Amino acid sequence: MAFHKRGICLLLLMTALLLSANLGAVSAADQEQKAAEVAAALTDTLVFSSPVVLDVRCGEWTLAIERELRKILLDKNIDIREINFGLIKDGNDYLPMAMESDFGINGSMLLRMLNLQNAEYLEVNLEQSLERGEKRNLISYARYSMPVYRFVLKQIALPDQQLLSLSEFKLNGTPEVENPGSLLAMKWYEPVLASAVLGSLIYMLWTLK
Repeated sequence: MAFHKRGICLLLLMTALLLSANLGAVSAADQEQKAAEVAAALTDTLVFSSPVVLDVRCGEWTLAIERELRKILLDKNIDIREINFGLIKDGNDYLPMAMESDFGINGSMLLRMLNLQNAEYLEVNLEQSLERGEKRNLISYARYSMPVYRFVLKQIALPDQQLLSLSEFKLNGTPEVENPGSLLAMKWYEPVLASAVLGSLIYMLWTLK
């Protein structure tokens, strides 16, 4: 009786290990480390000749990306000018995002506010998508989805609105199981293979002395 219980436990353990190996998901790195990787990749080949204004629009990544970009630029002794793009001050009135026009950033207004003749505007945007796939083995399968983050940086000379450089960096998120496989969703031959494997394991454990 004791051996029977040990055999069943061993069988369950082996099955659990096979199931857990379905996706082989990579452990998620800390967001700060990923943000540092993104910022380094985006600015690797950039050359600056004027004060820089940062405008990062990356959702939940915004603060981390901004922080890492500032670190990199300061290490290169770049002149960074800070401005609140959410509000601009015109006399005593605060107006929402008049800084932007239909043709992009309003360079003349930005330079006037910063008291500069020229500057380089760094705009970082995030484009998100979802990749779907399927992993399977002899006894199970699973559909998974994986978020994909595409960071795009534009370096624009102001006031001429000249695009100086364009760089991007793709970052894969952690895969998540959408729909664990079941016998009903398997092809006709997959339940047969699964049953044969499990049956062989049970027979070996049952007859082993």
